[in-house]
Amino acid sequence: MNLAFFDATPHWSGGAKRLYLLCRELKNCNYNIHIICLPGSQIAIRAKKINISVHELKPITQFGLISLIRIILILKKEKIQLIDINSPKFYWLGLIAAKLIGIKIIITRNVPFRKKGIKKLINRLLYNSVDLIITISNYIKDVMIADYGKNLNIEVIYDGIDLKEFSGINIEKIRTQKRKEYKIFNKTVLGIIGRLDRIKGHKVAIQSLYLLKQKKYDVCLLIVGTGPKKIKNELVKLITNLNLEQDVIFTDFYDNIIEILSAIDIVLTPSFEEGLGMNIIEALALNKPVIASNVGGIPEIIKNGVNGILVKPGDAYELANAVESLINSGYKNLTQNTYEIIKNNFNIETTVLKYKNIYQKYFKNG
Repeated sequence: MNLAFFDATPHWSGGAKRLYLLCRELKNCNYNIHIICLPGSQIAIRAKKINISVHELKPITQFGLISLIRIILILKKEKIQLIDINSPKFYWLGLIAAKLIGIKIIITRNVPFRKKGIKKLINRLLYNSVDLIITISNYIKDVMIADYGKNLNIEVIYDGIDLKEFSGINIEKIRTQKRKEYKIFNKTVLGIIGRLDRIKGHKVAIQSLYLLKQKKYDVCLLIVGTGPKKIKNELVKLITNLNLEQDVIFTDFYDNIIEILSAIDIVLTPSFEEGLGMNIIEALALNKPVIASNVGGIPEIIKNGVNGILVKPGDAYELANAVESLINSGYKNLTQNTYEIIKNNFNIETTVLKYKNIYQKYFKNG
């Protein structure tokens, strides 16, 4: 089966990693995979390294004629039978191109993307024009139904990680090396992983660090990820105002997530909105305790008090109290059943199997 996946993520993100792993595994199952994405994007660079066919395209608008023609030519040349559109930038271009040449259409939703007014009406037309919608959590599915109607054809497929990457690792050795590199040694290391975006709650994490320092806890915070300079400047200003310059480290983009996770004691995900949370899944695969906001798809991964702690979004006091309780109670007990939960629900083998079943169920020649 010839498949084309559309993605407009310029940087490496949870969504980009999800798509990369999926395409890699489908290719290994003898599917003919093509990725249509932005020039120079991280997914383009990585996909080429494993010999996945990449077509780089940067549409100026969502209805650009030149981009539409290029997409049609690609789909025809590669004899594509099904497209899966993962980014809004390609929604209409992919939809129109596929409709014009008569091939099947999937839209994958990684985040809620709630709209109002005319935009909501336009999206209703869009989502009712495709053959299938895949969401990465039941939460996103529920949002889609609430916003666009019960008649949508929706399947939920959780993100999956490659558990082989997380096995046989000398975590303590890596942990010692990374802590030496960052000069953090015996501190309790908190970490927040993800793009620099206000919705991710970085300010809440910094404020909770301040509260913990006020109580004389020997803690520091690693901020792992990149984003707009304006957002980083806001965070630096807050750090300076709270006199935390010696306690917060920006690692910027970190390619080897296992290395940086090894250095972290407690992973924080204080998001105001989250479709699911790839960074949470990866942290739990390394048996790292996670404190996360009780929002979006996060409760589908974290069971409060079982494999993590859920807190109210935007509440630095509650976040700090949760960290304090973990430090004081020996938080490692929280992660006893974590690996099995990830293995059974969030591994790439399960994800690929569900995709293959969908191709067989809806498109017959999968």
